[in-house]
Amino acid sequence: MKEQLPQYDNLTFQLWDYSVSHGMLLIRCPAARGETENTDIVFHGVIYMALPRHLLGLKFVEPTEAEAARMNHLLGPVDTKNNLYVIESGQDRHLVLAAGMRVEKNELDVFDLPYARPPF
Repeated sequence: MKEQLPQYDNLTFQLWDYSVSHGMLLIRCPAARGETENTDIVFHGVIYMALPRHLLGLKFVEPTEAEAARMNHLLGPVDTKNNLYVIESGQDRHLVLAAGMRVEKNELDVFDLPYARPPF
């Protein structure tokens, strides 16, 4: 089981950025009016993702056996125990298969990213 992951019941997150070349995914709750901090969920080494653009509230939950089996069916043998992240938002469950994930708060501008983009 992964370490205890946070939940955010009253925040709206958005699929903010995805870098294909480095498999970086950013899901951001931008700072609300009068606030200074964004809440960023950053995945690296993304292999698979299935999520909507907007998530009203979210929490991380353990994958079901069926979800793990689906990933293995779609992608071949993968480490679903450590690398499959399930995001529950409302009544829906969304999957991200990635090498790792971190949550951070920051005061970045909405156009700034918490990771470096590769040069073009």
